[in-house]
Amino acid sequence: MKMKLAALIIILLAVFAMPAVADDVDKLIQDLNDPSPSVRGAAAGALRELNDTRAVEPLILTLKDEDSEVRQYAAVSLGMLNDTRAVEPLKSALNDKNGYVRKAAADALAKLGWMRAEEDSAVAVHQRDFVFEKWGAYNFEDSSGKRYFTGYVQEPTEGMEGSLTPLLWEKSKDKSLMDRGLASEVLIDQSEEGTISKSMPLNLSDGYQLRIMSIDTVSEKAYLELTRYGEPVDSKALNPKFDAPMEETTYYYRADLGSAKDIVQIAVHFKNVFATSDNNLGTYDGVFQISSSPISYALLNIDVPSSSVSSSITSTEPGAVKSAEDWFNEGVALDDQGNYADAIKAYDEAVKLDPNYAEAWYNNGNALYRQGKYDESIKAFKEAIKAYDEAIKQDPNDANLCYGKGNALNARGKYDDAIKAYDEAIRLDPNYAEAWNNKGEVLRNQGKYDDAIKCNDEAIRLDPNDAKAWNNKGLTLNAQGKYDDAIKCYDEAIRLDPNLFYAWTNKSNALYALGRTTEASAAIAKAADVRDAAFAKAKELGV
Repeated sequence: MKMKLAALIIILLAVFAMPAVADDVDKLIQDLNDPSPSVRGAAAGALRELNDTRAVEPLILTLKDEDSEVRQYAAVSLGMLNDTRAVEPLKSALNDKNGYVRKAAADALAKLGWMRAEEDSAVAVHQRDFVFEKWGAYNFEDSSGKRYFTGYVQEPTEGMEGSLTPLLWEKSKDKSLMDRGLASEVLIDQSEEGTISKSMPLNLSDGYQLRIMSIDTVSEKAYLELTRYGEPVDSKALNPKFDAPMEETTYYYRADLGSAKDIVQIAVHFKNVFATSDNNLGTYDGVFQISSSPISYALLNIDVPSSSVSSSITSTEPGAVKSAEDWFNEGVALDDQGNYADAIKAYDEAVKLDPNYAEAWYNNGNALYRQGKYDESIKAFKEAIKAYDEAIKQDPNDANLCYGKGNALNARGKYDDAIKAYDEAIRLDPNYAEAWNNKGEVLRNQGKYDDAIKCNDEAIRLDPNDAKAWNNKGLTLNAQGKYDDAIKCYDEAIRLDPNLFYAWTNKSNALYALGRTTEASAAIAKAADVRDAAFAKAKELGV
């Protein structure tokens, strides 16, 4: 679960503030029991800076917290406090189900002098710097001669030259594949310099190519396009001037990998760009790419040294029985292919193993609906709502659960209840762009167009590169009869994602409403081409 901004602020205040008095320690110890995992995590992280042994016992109890990020911060702080009371609890934490907690416990024991380096390697999440060091570091596992990415590292590294937050970690919604039971092969990790232009693209793996389409000579912005097997999948503008921030010099492409959402899959760092009389050129000096087809983490063949400190720490051999998460990820992959019948079977297996798997119930409902099995889809959505309700009882401060419940209620047509769920998600996380976007969709369905537009605009403000948000605003404007404005939104959606076929369809409808039938016919033909090409490519690639 991502660490909230408020939590980071609390930690920074603890680091840079004047020496704490006793009340500071007492307050942070109280915060370890706060209902919010963000507050608990912030308190656990801040206590390590105060060097007060009163925090040891409360932090030991926090190693059992339900939130893995809170447990991770508690382990790190116990290592810094240098108190032997923490040794046995930290040894127990070496068996934690979360790899990052195991890594933090191993590091803490090493600081306390209770673990050798070779023992640490048996339980730790392996970490390495990107070859282009200014991006920071990532976690990985080596298996069968290949390197597999498991997550981005939040902590800054020396190679970042003073930057506080690693860019690829910051730009990924889900930071970790391992937390989703996944791993993805590292295809490229290099820092060699090269040249890129429109006619001379950067050839990446898996059929991806990156081109500079144009350069604005006034603003010096470079406009980039990413294609896969010749089809555009992304576009972005950069301004890699000297001393520009990392965000202006790095092209990054986010994608859903299995059940992991919006994780950076491709990153290219630009040293400079320049326009000549007959070409637009750029120099890149860092490239990172992971596979678009993740595998189950359980299938990695990881060698564990015989000197492991705990006999209960084992690696899962290939051929292990699939977990609910494995079945869910398989269902998502089949969904992406348009193979809804087999996706339903996979989701069915997931909920057999875990009847409270809310996201699997919800996806199953969508797949059943697409198959025309409406009664069964309603039953699945009902089960999703029940599962979300149960999960929210356990963790009422998880915005993602409230958002998921809103989606399930929306799918059942329970719009008022859906809005309440989205409002709760937004209350917990005001920057939750997807919740704003979907709330706007529900309000549009209720005919509350002015309120819907406000939600659309907030979603776009939070994530201006979300093509679906632009499409949704276009639909609201279309419903108001503002067809010209709607077309502008559809055009922006198409610019951001040329393969968003329903944006082409919606544009066609608006053009017909304006009597521009020739353009409308061309748009609907393009929609059909994009849709057919997407399904054909997915079938060909098996993704």
